[in-house]
Amino acid sequence: MFRASLKSHTLGKIIVAVIWATSAVAPARGQAKHEEIAIGYASPSGVMTPLYVAQEQGLFKKHGLGVKELLLLRGTGPAAAQMLVAGTAPIAALGGALVEAAIRGAGIAYIASTSNHLIFSIYSRSEITRPEDLKGKTVAVDAKGGSIELATIIALKQFGLTLGKDVSSVYLGGPVPQLGALEKGIVDATTLSAPTTLRARKMGYKELIKIGALKLSYIHTAIGVNRTFAKNNPESVEAFLKAYIEAMKITREQPDVGIKAIASYTKIADAEALKVTYETFLPAFQQRVPYVSRDSVQGVLNFSSSAEANTQRADDFIDHSFLKKIEASSFVKKLYGDGKPE
Repeated sequence: MFRASLKSHTLGKIIVAVIWATSAVAPARGQAKHEEIAIGYASPSGVMTPLYVAQEQGLFKKHGLGVKELLLLRGTGPAAAQMLVAGTAPIAALGGALVEAAIRGAGIAYIASTSNHLIFSIYSRSEITRPEDLKGKTVAVDAKGGSIELATIIALKQFGLTLGKDVSSVYLGGPVPQLGALEKGIVDATTLSAPTTLRARKMGYKELIKIGALKLSYIHTAIGVNRTFAKNNPESVEAFLKAYIEAMKITREQPDVGIKAIASYTKIADAEALKVTYETFLPAFQQRVPYVSRDSVQGVLNFSSSAEANTQRADDFIDHSFLKKIEASSFVKKLYGDGKPE
C-alpha cells in the first residue's frame, strides 16, 4: 500500500471548527423518529445517481422515510462532513472528508458505498503520449485537498510521479476553467470527470490516464451517517438503506430512469453527455448490498494529512450493522426475486 503526506491545513481548521461549534448542540440528538430529514450530497455528479433515483422514484417514502429534500452543498467535502456533524443532513453522500472529520473526533461513519474506486480521467495534449511524459509538466486540478487533486496524486504515483515535485499543479476551481487552461496551453494536462471528459475528447485531447480503470482503492463517494442520529433513529437508517439498495438496482436495470434522474439534478441537457455520464459511473453500482471497502477507507488514511491517521484502523470509520441486518433479512432476496414473496 502506497503512502504519501498531503498538507491540508485549511481542511483541518475547517473540520476542527465545525466539531467545536457543534459539540454543544447537535440537532441530530433527539431527532424525532418520524420527522422529515434532509439527505445531503457533496456534488452534482453522476456518481450520486442512486440517490437521485431513490428520491425521484419515491423510494424513501415507500420504505417509510420522510425526506424533505436532497440538499446539495456547493463546496468541498468538509462542508458535507459539516452537514453530518451538525445534523443538518444526518445522512449524506461524501468522500474522504468523513475520515478527516472522524479522526478529529466527529461522531460520523460510513454505512454504505457509492463508489469504492476513484472515477476520473487525466486528459492531455496529444504530443504527451505516456503518463511518464508529464514529468516537468503542469496539470490543472480544481481545488487544494479536493477529490480531483487526490485522484491526480494517487494516479501519478502509479507511474512513479509525485505531484508538486515531478509534476506541477495549478488550482482553477472547476472543470470549465481547467479545460480552458488546457486549450490555451497554460497547462499540459487536467483531471476531469464525466461529462466534461466528453467535451475534452471532442476537442481532440488524449485520455492519458483512465483513473477508473486502475481500480485504485480510495473512497470516491460513500454514504455517511451521524452516529447519534443512527443510534436514536435506527428505523430511519434502515429505511434509507432499503431505498438506496432498490435505487441501485433500478439504476442498473433501467438506464432511462437513471439518465432522467441525472438530468434533473446535474442540469445536463445534452443527450450524449447524459449517456456518457451514466455509462461512466454505472460500474460503481454493481453491488447488491453496497458494503464499504476497507481497502478504500485505508486508501484515505494512507493519504491523510493527519498524524493520527497512522494509528487508525479502517474499521473504525465503518458501521455495517444496518446493512448486515438488512442482508440477513429476506429484503434483498425478495427484491431480486431470489426469495419467496410475502
